[in-house]
Amino acid sequence: MKKQIQPMSIGKYAMKAIGSSLFLLFPLGMTAQTSSNDSISRTVALDEVTIVASNVTRVDNHLVIYPNTQQKKSSNSGYGVLKRLMIPGMIVDTQSNKAEAMGMPVSFYINGQPADERDVRMLRPKDIAKIEYHDNPTGKYAKDQIVVNFILKEYKAGGYVQWDGLQTIGYTHGDYNLATSLNRKHTTCSVFAGANYFDVGSNWTGMAEHYALSGQPVDRTSGSDEAYSRHSEYVQFRLQHQKAGRYIVGKLSLINNASPRSEVAGTVRTGEEVSAFTTSTDQKSLSPKLDLTGTLPLSQTQSFTFGLHGTYSRNLYNRTYREPDFESGSYESENAGGFQLSALYNYSKEKHSFSVELFDFHHVWKAQYAGSHPLDQSLWKNESLVFLSYNYAFTPKLSLRSRVGVDWLQYRLHGSEKLSKLSPRVVLNFQYQLKSGMLLWSSSYNNYNYGMDLINQARIGLNPYLVQTGNPYLKVGRSFNSYLYYSGKIKKTGLSAILQYKLEHNPVVHDYYAEDTYLVKSFTNRGNIHYYGAILAASHTFNRTFSLSGDIRYNYTSVHSVCDFGSRNLTGNLNANVYLGDFSLSPYINFRNKIVNTTSLGIEETPVNYELECTYSKGNFFAEVNLVSPFTDRKFRKTFQHALYAYYSDEDFKTNSRYCHIKLAYTLDFGRQTKKVRQEVDRTINSSLLKSF
Repeated sequence: MKKQIQPMSIGKYAMKAIGSSLFLLFPLGMTAQTSSNDSISRTVALDEVTIVASNVTRVDNHLVIYPNTQQKKSSNSGYGVLKRLMIPGMIVDTQSNKAEAMGMPVSFYINGQPADERDVRMLRPKDIAKIEYHDNPTGKYAKDQIVVNFILKEYKAGGYVQWDGLQTIGYTHGDYNLATSLNRKHTTCSVFAGANYFDVGSNWTGMAEHYALSGQPVDRTSGSDEAYSRHSEYVQFRLQHQKAGRYIVGKLSLINNASPRSEVAGTVRTGEEVSAFTTSTDQKSLSPKLDLTGTLPLSQTQSFTFGLHGTYSRNLYNRTYREPDFESGSYESENAGGFQLSALYNYSKEKHSFSVELFDFHHVWKAQYAGSHPLDQSLWKNESLVFLSYNYAFTPKLSLRSRVGVDWLQYRLHGSEKLSKLSPRVVLNFQYQLKSGMLLWSSSYNNYNYGMDLINQARIGLNPYLVQTGNPYLKVGRSFNSYLYYSGKIKKTGLSAILQYKLEHNPVVHDYYAEDTYLVKSFTNRGNIHYYGAILAASHTFNRTFSLSGDIRYNYTSVHSVCDFGSRNLTGNLNANVYLGDFSLSPYINFRNKIVNTTSLGIEETPVNYELECTYSKGNFFAEVNLVSPFTDRKFRKTFQHALYAYYSDEDFKTNSRYCHIKLAYTLDFGRQTKKVRQEVDRTINSSLLKSF
């Protein structure tokens, strides 16, 4: 059953928008402008520098990369520049504004201060002086898995105004942003604002389900269409000050997200009976945020870094499911607040480096559920962490990096007993500097903790045979991760490779149990998940106009939990950049991929995806056209097998293929006085609502 949805006015939203390397790493923003080398390697004794390309240098535990003119000219954001660097093993999606390295997320910093998605998206390529790529993060980056730190040019006066707009053809989607920044001596003031919207129809899903109920097994097959509209708006004010190595950044943000309409309508067959069903949901969230971060030099050998982050969210979520002789409704409202504190002291001298890290994460949720399963509940949660790090250089080439700490987790759900648990965390790295690269062995021991989206007693009726709920009695899960990683260069080819093993002990997974005439879907800690992975990635720059990169990835996941199975996967990616004067072409392909969702324990298969990105840049004007799988309908498949419940589904969504987007951007600079950036590459050598998923 296909349902036609009337497109929303593009002009209306446009006016509203304008007016308002290979590695897997150990587990565990203000747009700044400076010419200083922020690298935490300055606090490490090793000075060994290896030139691995004309614009790439390895300095101890990270790469220093100078994007060339073509790479910056053909990009319109920090993500775009990062993508064109073609770091082996890194995948950058400039549409969703996400980056990952060998399946792990990348943490972003700007001039050494934490940066969120909007910071990187609104980052002007022409302002980037260099990029630090940390594949063995230490110091203030030690908590991250992989780090990209953008070092920006220093402006003493002037500013800019930038506008960009993106519109999709194939389904209705728009994204519009306005940014302005003003520099005066040591202070920079910036304001960002923007909005985006979706109006999508005819997302088709076919599903077959099996319920092993105590009375009689039930088999259901269904076909449905989804139509939804979503929009979000944000405004952010930023103020930064830097002088004599002192760097302080403050951000005040207001973010609004809303999905006023999401409807699923279709037919379901249960045995010989065929009936219609509908699901309608709407949700919205309003969230102010405050961030203050900074770095203070104490002496030539000591520094202090701090962070303070506060957030509040007002979240609403409503869901109604209907079919003949059954109706279920859930109406939820939530107030969620919290703050995060961090402090890092670092001392370094000669071959030694020592640091102390303190973190405290405090959250409070209060939620009210009305409808079929009314409930009032609140959760208080606090997590405190202390880490001691010690780095020692045995020789100019061999070094040890260690990070040992303890995690104190406390939480109490109203009506349940308080949980208090101390857990150790350990990371040990041995790094050996090669003539043209680096060899790293890393092992780590870590623990998991959970939010109110898991620790709750709320219930949602998904259909006549399935109810979803949380579990306030989850245990603390643990993980062990070890890998051997190589990064280097052979002639003109950059290479990365990794062999990895990871064990998750008592991970949180979906579980099912029978209750009356239906099944309950919840969470539990049980068993082990073993992950084995191997990746080989390479990139090659033939000349200033053509470069190529790609990788091959193999992994095997063995699950011994609420169900037992193994899954193998062989996949890869291929990407090219071609520069033709003011134009650039970037074709790329992601081959078929299959992963195990370690929470649902379902197997998710993603088909081949191919895209072509074309850009034109002249002066302050930028244009981009991106074609996504123009000749293929990409269908996603999901399967799951449990003793009590099993499903098989196919998804054919308009947002996955046969569309293109057009992006235009213009920047107006005024009063710019740019200090020439000193080349320091050392070339001389929160919502917790229980939603239905």
